[in-house]
Amino acid sequence: MMLGIKNKLKLIEKEVQKVEKLIASKGFYTASKNLLNKAANELSKDDISKALESIKRAEEIALKEKKLMEKINKYRNRKRKDSISNKLYQELIKNLEQGKIEEAEQIYLDFERAVINEEQILSKLKEIKFLINKKMAGSDPEEAEKFYKMSLQVLKEGRFDEANELAEKAKIAAKPLPEFLLQRARDYCSDALKNYEIENFEKAIELWKKSIEEYEKAKEIAAEKKDKNMIKNIEENIAKINKYIEEAEITVDNREMITLVKNADKKIEEAEKLIEENKHDYAIQLLKDAIKDDKEAEKLAKKRNFEDLNRIERRIEDVQRRIEYYQLEKGRYLIEKAFAIIDKNPKKSEKELYNVLNYLYSLQFETETYKQLKNSCKKAIITSKLKQAKNNMKIAEELYKNDKFYDARDIYQKIDDYLMKVEEEAGKFGVTSEIDDIRKLRRVCNENIDSCNSQLFNLPDAPTRKLIKVTDYKKFIPNAVPSLTFGDKNKLKKLSHEYEILDYLGGGGFADVYKAKWKKRDMVVALKIPRELTSSAEEIFFNEIRKWEKLNHRNIVNLLKPRIAPVPHLVIEYVDGATLHEILEGGKIATDKACRIAFDIARGLEYAHSKLIIHCDLKPKNVLVSKVGEAKITDFGIAKTVVTTSKEGIRGITLIYASPEQLDEEADEQTDVYQLGLLFYQMLTGINPFDVGNREEIERKIREEMPEQPSKYNKDAKPFDDIIMQCLAKNRDERPTLRQLREAIYEYMKKYHGESLHLTEDNKKYIELAITNAFYAAKQGDLIECISNLNYAKEKITKTKLKKIIDNLIDQLEVIQNEGVKLSEKTVEKIGKLLKQIL
Repeated sequence: MMLGIKNKLKLIEKEVQKVEKLIASKGFYTASKNLLNKAANELSKDDISKALESIKRAEEIALKEKKLMEKINKYRNRKRKDSISNKLYQELIKNLEQGKIEEAEQIYLDFERAVINEEQILSKLKEIKFLINKKMAGSDPEEAEKFYKMSLQVLKEGRFDEANELAEKAKIAAKPLPEFLLQRARDYCSDALKNYEIENFEKAIELWKKSIEEYEKAKEIAAEKKDKNMIKNIEENIAKINKYIEEAEITVDNREMITLVKNADKKIEEAEKLIEENKHDYAIQLLKDAIKDDKEAEKLAKKRNFEDLNRIERRIEDVQRRIEYYQLEKGRYLIEKAFAIIDKNPKKSEKELYNVLNYLYSLQFETETYKQLKNSCKKAIITSKLKQAKNNMKIAEELYKNDKFYDARDIYQKIDDYLMKVEEEAGKFGVTSEIDDIRKLRRVCNENIDSCNSQLFNLPDAPTRKLIKVTDYKKFIPNAVPSLTFGDKNKLKKLSHEYEILDYLGGGGFADVYKAKWKKRDMVVALKIPRELTSSAEEIFFNEIRKWEKLNHRNIVNLLKPRIAPVPHLVIEYVDGATLHEILEGGKIATDKACRIAFDIARGLEYAHSKLIIHCDLKPKNVLVSKVGEAKITDFGIAKTVVTTSKEGIRGITLIYASPEQLDEEADEQTDVYQLGLLFYQMLTGINPFDVGNREEIERKIREEMPEQPSKYNKDAKPFDDIIMQCLAKNRDERPTLRQLREAIYEYMKKYHGESLHLTEDNKKYIELAITNAFYAAKQGDLIECISNLNYAKEKITKTKLKKIIDNLIDQLEVIQNEGVKLSEKTVEKIGKLLKQIL
């Protein structure tokens, strides 16, 4: 029994400690303390159970008081001194001091509500006081002040609902009357409309927005007054003004769009002027800035769904193409600039050309024009190297003349080693048309090395041999960058299901010409598309078809198929090369090459005359020269068609190439002889003697004056003075036949270049060039170029066995191409062996 009492006493001790710990915190704990005293009294009477019960009750009440104090502390500092919340607080504390916990809990709820209500109403009254002090127009600050004070008074007394109502009345009085706000809103709207009428759209938008602000204020007051009708009317006006704002903003955006486009136009115009001054980088930057303006305009057009969107998008495309064109034009200009110093300083020219080539590589375009320009730059680099080699050969010649045979031989040996590297580089560049000239120079070097050796040994029967002299290096002709013309997009779109347009090649009097892939036949062709078939253009178009269809000759571009649908066009053989016009832009050309071109043209004309067709419009643009140097006549549009005159001269012919009889609207076979003689003159001299300015002067010179002999401008042309002057005779009967002209060229080439221009010999040369091109293309991994050249060689080869070898090789290469496999060195070696076998 004694053990049980001891345990209870320990429990009492433990519980008392817990209560003492609780009442040690902030608070009064009067009730808990009283219960502990009671428990002590009960213990003195040995009533342990009652003592324990009193202690537990003390703990329970202490916990309640502690939680209540935590709640009171949350709001204690938020009460106002002269408010109902402060009175309730005092009463709450009084009850806690007296130990009246239940009563204190009930008072706390009133205290909490009082603090929250006071805060909310006082916050509203603070806002009202601010409105009263503003003394806004249309408000009643005195009335507002009266309600404000009344609200404060009843708030002190704890009449919260009444204080809130008085605050609302004060607020309404402190704000302008809704009618006043409506008037102000209307005034703003009227001023906005006046600004809109004088196209001051930004100011109009600003005033309309102020009008909406006033309407929103009026709407707020109407809501406080619960005036639904006023709210409805205000909302309708706000909606109407928002529409005005939207229309004005659309107009502002439209004006901004037009301004941006005009700014872009100014930049484009300035860029064009800069290009004329060869300030390419500045011009390109201006165009890039113009695109930025156009893109900002495009954003506005998209945002507002303006009908100008398509036009702006086309503008952006056009400027981007223009940038590409200017970048290429920069490359062309730099090539010409570097080439201009090739005679004086070929080494510097070479260095500058390499810089240009690196610039072109950085562009990474895919167009045919870009490829041609890169090729022109590569050709120019090889030409500059050849010029350096020839300059050194002249030094060696002087040493040889002065009996310095060892030194001369040493220089020739170094030149030969140098040329071997140049030949390898030409192959890598794909400039295989130059390899023939490089090899000729190497042969000269080796023959002259032998001559030097002969003199070094001082053989008794070895007189000083005459060295082979270095002839004038051939002129480099940069490929011209075509003008910025892109033809009729609608026509191209109609043709797109049959052809893939690859490049724009140029345009003549009435048609545009494109390089295209003919999908049905899987071949590259040229498309000639009339711009507009007027009655006169229609006559030219169908005359061209009638004449051209009769012609099938290696020196005449082949008309593959005339088509009427979906739009009228001609499908023509594509000649991979350049026009004679582009070649002549570099000035006169080497005599031997001029002879080959003139010989080919004469042969093509003879064939056409045998079919009773005369060309009547021979000019550089109507002669195409392939990569291997074969010339082809094109454009039979005005054969025998000579009609009315215009400000350019006689319509249908090119005046500066017209014969005297064409000025009288007459023509026959001898007209073609005249024009070929003039082309030959221009090729040898770089000059058209009748290109002298205005029409009257040109016609007078054609009718009355004979030009200077070609040898005046080029001494190498001396052998052709007589025959060319005969071709240019004013009297048709005095002109030679095409055969006589061909024979003169044949005799010259045989005598001075050891070359026969018979058909079979010609074929052999073209085959060699095509196969050499194919080999170097294979080394570079350019399968398309390799196959193209092999196909060309196959057409020229007559032996069945060799044709079969090339056919098999083409089949193998096409399989490799289709599978997308890279050519291995073993495959290239195999191709080389096969090509050597063919050669």
